[in-house]
Amino acid sequence: MKTGSRYTHLECHKCGIAYAKEEQNTYCTQCEKPLLARYDMTEGLDKSILSGRKNDMWRYKEMLPVEDTENIVTLGEGGTPLLELNNFAQDHNFHSLRMKNESLSPTGSFKARGLCMAVSKAKELGLKEFCIPTAGNAGSALSAYTAKMKGIAHIYMPDVTPTVFQMDCEIMGAQVTKVSGSIKDAGAAMKQANQDAKWWDVTTLKEPFRLEGKKTIGYEIAEHLEWE
Repeated sequence: MKTGSRYTHLECHKCGIAYAKEEQNTYCTQCEKPLLARYDMTEGLDKSILSGRKNDMWRYKEMLPVEDTENIVTLGEGGTPLLELNNFAQDHNFHSLRMKNESLSPTGSFKARGLCMAVSKAKELGLKEFCIPTAGNAGSALSAYTAKMKGIAHIYMPDVTPTVFQMDCEIMGAQVTKVSGSIKDAGAAMKQANQDAKWWDVTTLKEPFRLEGKKTIGYEIAEHLEWE
């Protein structure tokens, strides 16, 4: 079933070169900057289309890049509450203060949104093997969504990463490589292992679609505040 997505193409955020939406390259071939997903908004969208939809991030499907519902790899992400921090606001003389509680996401952080979208769109593009350097939450999220789609995740993390994150990825079936040093060193080791680009690199700002998942936080906040 079609999602009704308005997604049209990819575009370099720096030089503006357009790429076909079927493009599997993750960055601009001219200036090596990240590509962004673009949408056709010549006809607007009315807020009323959200009425009755499930309270998750896929309620904004027209403004997301996945075009067929069969490619959505979901664990129930999105729809997190906006909490009123009344005591803190009063103590610090704010008129009001709110916090989006992303700890209720399926993998415990907002990283679930971005990796959910990256994995879903990769599935639509026919890809199923991924890699990422991580110090924790992103690795857990990629492991979870890759396991859901029955794909393969290659996780590179510093050997000082808390054990709970290492175990989390391993339990979900990811192939975990522990690297001496920092997350930068983990990224370098991953890049060396992936020189032939056999794995889809979902490092932050290395592909266009994690951002598309994260932006739904903004949509939800706007909706929580009744678009004011």
